[in-house]
Formats: sequence, C-alpha cells, structure tokens
Amino acid sequence: MSAGRREVPLVEVRGIGVRFGGLQALDEVSFAVGPGEFVSVIGPNGAGKSTLFNVISGVQRPTSGEVLFDGEPVRRSRPDLVHARGVGRTFQVARPIGSLTVRDNVLLGAGGHRLRGVLSSLRPRSRDRALQLRVDELLELAGLTAVAHRPASEISPGDLRRMEIARALGDEPRLVLLDEPAAGVGSDGLTPLAELLGRIRERGVAVLLVEHYVGLALSLSDRAVVLNRGRLLAVGDPDEIRGNQAVIDAYLGTKRSRADGGVQQSTGSEHEG
Repeated sequence: MSAGRREVPLVEVRGIGVRFGGLQALDEVSFAVGPGEFVSVIGPNGAGKSTLFNVISGVQRPTSGEVLFDGEPVRRSRPDLVHARGVGRTFQVARPIGSLTVRDNVLLGAGGHRLRGVLSSLRPRSRDRALQLRVDELLELAGLTAVAHRPASEISPGDLRRMEIARALGDEPRLVLLDEPAAGVGSDGLTPLAELLGRIRERGVAVLLVEHYVGLALSLSDRAVVLNRGRLLAVGDPDEIRGNQAVIDAYLGTKRSRADGGVQQSTGSEHEG
C-alpha cells in the first residue's frame, strides 16, 4: 500500500441507529473491521450486540446510519445479498439440521449457492471431489473428524458450536460473525473452541465476535468494541479495554486475574443483545 493511502475496511458501520417503537436499541454506533482483523463486541445484556449483528448481516434494517462493505454502502438489507459479499454467520441459538450428520451439515455450508433445493441436491453434490476435500478440511479445522458421521442431534454442545462455525466457514467468507459461540459449551468445551478461533484468525479470515466470556474474547482480539445501552462506550486494543475505567464500571466490574491476563466474565445467555 502506498504511503498515505488508507486501507478500505472490509466492513464499516457508520452512525447506526435502531429503534423498536419507544426503545432505542442502537444509537449512533460507528466502527470498522479491516481485512483479517479479529474484533470482539462486548457489553452487558441489552447493550445492543445482537441487534448490531442483525444489522450487519442484513436481518435488521437500521433506522439511521449505514453499513458499508469494501467502502460501498449497502442499499438493500437482505441476508442473501450480505452473504454474497463474503459474510458468514452463526447465531446465539444453534441451528443444526439434527437429522443430518455433522458432515452433511458442514457440506451444506461448503456448497453455498451451488446447493439449490438444498436437501434434494445434497446427495449429488456429495460426489463433488473438491467439495468433499473442502468439507474434510473444515471438519479437521474444527476438531470434528471423529464425530463427522454422527447425527448433529447427538453431539455435545461444544461439538455443536464448532460445527456451526465450520458450516459458517464453508463458503470461504472473508468475514464471519460469531454470535456467542461459547454459550452452553461448558468449561471443558472452551479450550477446543478457543483453539478453533485461533486457527481461524491465523487463516486471515476477519472475525467479528460477540461473547460474554470476556477473557476468551480479549485474549484473541486485535481490538474490542464495547457497547452499553445501545451506545458505543469504548473501542481499543485489549489492554486499553481492560484498563478503561468506564468499561470496568459499566460491565467488567472487579477484575479477577487469569493466566491469560484476561477478565473472566460471563453474564449468561442474552436473547436481545
């Protein structure tokens, strides 16, 4: 990049506001995610995190402001159009097809737009050698090879969360939105999840992560965005966020030392982030 030339962010939110009747869910929120950057969005319940994800992924139309991909404003708020721009997503509540195997769930993600009629096309597409290799790679990446042929309805919560991430990575997105991937995995599931997130970061995929386990989020992040009551409270690198008194007062509370230098905080499930 030439001197003085600013790199265009992969995704940028500018002055995003969302109002539901009398409730201001988001108010003038602005930040950007660069190519290959790992950014966490943290904040207490009701801060607006999930609403923000819905806006970026095209599920929710903002009341004000705009979302830009590669510097171009999004004119139509539709999930399929956002996906076509190279954005993958997981959700707070896992959405597996329980009757299908782990492998076939990941295959659906890897097939992307080529899978028309989804289930009816699944078997013919399973003979696509390149697609099979891609699925093998994703299963290995997520540590799911050993359970690949089990029905998704029978695997552990930790395996299920990693399967959802593998499926979101299937169509080779440039940005993946991960909405509370540690929810419900239990303490024994955090290590393999953290390892997967670290491997995604190493592959150069940009990540926007909503997570209540702040220590986990900050240990992986280049930067963190802190929301409180729909407003942007702080943006900074992990050390800046840990030391920000306004963030501590609003969310982190008393800091507890951890081996990774993070802050262990979980406020439970959030249904309207």
